[in-house]
Amino acid sequence: MKRVLLLLLLVLVTLVTLPITVLADSPLTANSNSGSKIFTGSSDWIKARDGVSSAVVASYLQIETSWYNGGYDVYEVYLEFEVPRSLSSATLTLMPTGVIYNQDNVRLVVVDANSMKVLGGTDFSNLGTNLDTVIKLDGPMTGDLLLMTSSEYEDVAPLGWNWITLDTNDNKPSLDYILGGDKGASSGFPYLVVACLVIVGLLLAVLWKVTR
Repeated sequence: MKRVLLLLLLVLVTLVTLPITVLADSPLTANSNSGSKIFTGSSDWIKARDGVSSAVVASYLQIETSWYNGGYDVYEVYLEFEVPRSLSSATLTLMPTGVIYNQDNVRLVVVDANSMKVLGGTDFSNLGTNLDTVIKLDGPMTGDLLLMTSSEYEDVAPLGWNWITLDTNDNKPSLDYILGGDKGASSGFPYLVVACLVIVGLLLAVLWKVTR
C-alpha cells in the first residue's frame, strides 16, 4: 500500500510540474503605439539604413526599402502587442493594402524589436492586396515586433522600389499565440493544477497515517 501511494504521488507531482498548455486571450490587435519608423532622401545607403528613426513617427504602417528620385527611402513597421510574457511561438496576421512593389524580389522579415532576432518572414511575392497573410513566428519573443525588408536586414542597398502598406482599420495586424504554464500566466483559471494539488495533499495525508 505504501509503495502504491508513493508511486501515485510521484505521478501526480510530475503532472503538476509539467508545462500545462492553455489557450491565451488571442488574437491580440496591434495597439496604438504601433506605427512606422522612417528615414528618407539620402543618396548614402549606410546613412539611410542607420538613420531610421528610433521612435514611431507615423501612425500608418509602411514597410519599404527603395531607391527613389536620387535617394534611399527606408521604412520599418513597429508593432506592439500586450502579451503577458515572453512567447515561444505565435502567428502574425496582416493585410497589405494598395499597390505592392517588389522590384528587387525582397522578403518581409519579422524580428523581435528587443533582441533583433529573426522570428519569421515571407517573400513579398507571396503577398496579395487585401488578402490576409499569416506568418509563423518562432521565439522566444516579446510583444514588440519590427517588420522590415530583407534588403534592410541583410544590408543590401535597393536598386528599385520595394514597399507595402498594411491595413490599420478593420484588419489591423494581429497576433495569435498559445501560452504554456512555464511561459507566463494563462488566460484561464488553472483548474487542473489545483485539482492535482488537492489530490497530492490528500495522498500525503493518507501516506502520513499509513507510515505512522
